[in-house]
Amino acid sequence: RMKSARKQDSNRYSKRPHVKEDLRVKFTACYTKLEEGYGYMGQLLEWPNVITSGKDLEECEFMLKDAAHEMMLAYQEDGQKIPHPSLIVQPISLPIDEEMIEAEIPAEEALTANVC
Repeated sequence: RMKSARKQDSNRYSKRPHVKEDLRVKFTACYTKLEEGYGYMGQLLEWPNVITSGKDLEECEFMLKDAAHEMMLAYQEDGQKIPHPSLIVQPISLPIDEEMIEAEIPAEEALTANVC
């Protein structure tokens, strides 16, 4: 059911008459693993009002895009401008003791997850 909803969703975004197909803005998504069994929370760093959750990273990303779309429509209806993404994200490396690490991200998730 989720995959067919995603396909419909991608069609919904591309068929909006008020949005130019070639105009895209990139935002930075941050995903946080919630307590065991609760999935992930996703948020746009440049637009903190866009926040949601999902049972896994794939669902959370889908829900985050949907939340951003709905927020854009609400801003448009109110005559507000959306925030311009001007955030620079750069990982930094810090020396720490192994015992200080609270939890590890599983290898399959580490490749796709942003750590904020």
